Amino acid sequence: MRTMLAQMVVEDFRLAEGLEMTGADDGWMCAQLREGLAYRLGADTAEDLAPGGVVLLLPGNRVVLRASQLRPCIIRRFEMRVESMAGILTIEEEAALRCLEEAKARTGWTLSPEHPAALELSSVSAGFGRSPGQRIQLLGLALDIVGPLPNFEDDSDAASSPTATERFRRLMSEIPEGELMQSSPDDLARRCRCTVRHLNRLFRQTYGVALRAKLRDLQQRNAVQPQARPGLQVESRPLAPSQDPDTVARR
Repeated sequence: MRTMLAQMVVEDFRLAEGLEMTGADDGWMCAQLREGLAYRLGADTAEDLAPGGVVLLLPGNRVVLRASQLRPCIIRRFEMRVESMAGILTIEEEAALRCLEEAKARTGWTLSPEHPAALELSSVSAGFGRSPGQRIQLLGLALDIVGPLPNFEDDSDAASSPTATERFRRLMSEIPEGELMQSSPDDLARRCRCTVRHLNRLFRQTYGVALRAKLRDLQQRNAVQPQARPGLQVESRPLAPSQDPDTVARR
């Protein structure tokens, strides 16, 4: 059974006898058994879910939550997307989260009722997450459910400078996406004290995507389109580098 969820809002859902709950098409779903009997079914596993236990369902339908044939159950759940963490996670943490998603797609996550994250999810009420502060708290809870992120192995080639690679790793582990989005390849290369070409090679080796493509994706994702007033057409023309803005204004 698939239903549309408001992202990052907790809800209590009644799952009828024998029906299955799957993950979202493009997000992660945290689901906790509140009442009744339910089972977690994986690609090659099946297990009872204890009341209070939490399952993290990923896209792809390879892990589902099924209600018992005997009676319905109540599921507390909320949906999240990795894109929601832009500006919170560093670029390296986001890539680690993607790798973890791929590694866990077949097995998913299951937390016992005694796990601190499971206990915290039990303590919130339906509708939690509707305010900005609650959504931030829910993001922290989601990361607690996911657990420690994997570390990347250094797979740079032997010709790479270890010093430049170390500076690159440190920068990518510390810089937020918001700051990365506003940086140019030249800026990043200066901070790593290497050439732009070498920086591009390190970025592609580490994250599997070109640096410029990643920057463009971040800028498009966070772009805010200005709204023109009705009846007013605004023409946007770039100012030539040689023009003086004050002179142009007087014209």
